[in-house]
Amino acid sequence: MARRLGKTIHPGNEGAGRVVAAGEEAKSLVGRVVTMAGGMMYRTHRVIDARRVMTLPEGASPAEGASLLINPMTVLGFLNTMRAEGHDALVHTAAASNLVQMLAKVCVEEKVPLVGVVRSDA
Repeated sequence: MARRLGKTIHPGNEGAGRVVAAGEEAKSLVGRVVTMAGGMMYRTHRVIDARRVMTLPEGASPAEGASLLINPMTVLGFLNTMRAEGHDALVHTAAASNLVQMLAKVCVEEKVPLVGVVRSDA
């Protein structure tokens, strides 16, 4: 942690939003909803290379695209690690998250027991 003391942290690994401006080669993206990964996504506007975005289908909202990349890959990573280490169940300690909603669906589908721990009765 010592290397990070006093340094600015830019949270947000992925995000989604409507393109409000673009360079000449990406003008067709203006007005479209896109999702992207690349850090510094926890903000109102983000400049990113057009090659690093994925256009969402017409009618999709930024909220629907905001966890399109990282969470599904994390779910697959959990399951692959579980199997590689010889386990047959998962315990997730942030079970009130969007991630665990995806994880729970995949665990049901693949018949993997899942224990979810939450920090409140609600």
